[in-house]
Amino acid sequence: MCKRPAAKLPTFCYYDVMIRTRDFLIYIGVLLLLLVGTTLTGVTRFSSTGIVFAEPNFDLIPVAPEAYVPEPDENKADRLAWFRSLIKVNPAPSDDLENDDLSTLKSVEYCSGHRTLIPSRPIKRLEVGGDEISLYNDINTTEPFVVLPVRSIRSTFDTCLPDNIIGVTANRVGDVWKPLLNSDISKYSNYQANQLVGYARDGFPIYGMAEDTQELDSCGGHYVDFSYRYQLQADAEGIILCYAGLPELLEL
Repeated sequence: MCKRPAAKLPTFCYYDVMIRTRDFLIYIGVLLLLLVGTTLTGVTRFSSTGIVFAEPNFDLIPVAPEAYVPEPDENKADRLAWFRSLIKVNPAPSDDLENDDLSTLKSVEYCSGHRTLIPSRPIKRLEVGGDEISLYNDINTTEPFVVLPVRSIRSTFDTCLPDNIIGVTANRVGDVWKPLLNSDISKYSNYQANQLVGYARDGFPIYGMAEDTQELDSCGGHYVDFSYRYQLQADAEGIILCYAGLPELLEL
């Protein structure tokens, strides 16, 4: 206990607020324990989460493929194929569709120096009789300007086409008979197999579109009832592909 002086002056007793050494040491010890306990608790929680710091895996990063440069000794076709593989586009339609279609058709055997003629002489009368076909350029004249033979047996060899006029139509168109141009096959595509289209310059008749069961030779003809005839073909470039006999001169 502090002894208070007898004087009336205010005094302070420091003993009332003094912290004893034992209490101070206990206080410091508790703080240290709290600090150590908090630290250990944080480490335990951190390890229990399973967090692992891994090094980055650069193999997972996509890398652009290395550009391919053709070697100098590679041929042009290989380089072109490589460039085409880089670009994938829809192919453009062909600008020459007609030529593409013609490549699948049976070709006509033209002579060297083949001519394309434009007919200018009218055929006013046509007469078929016996072993000849007579063509007249006037209905009143008695002399034909062209006489074509009538044949039934084909030659043993084929003859090329010297020009585009291969014969004459069997039917009159208006008041004239028309010359047959070999390239005009589409005009007669509606003719049936037994319909007569016209007469060729070598004396054989020309009939409509062949049936699937009919087998034709190299010129586009065959025998029917022991007589040779031409047949139109849907897959041919022209009305006939060659002459099965020697053609007569026909200038129209």
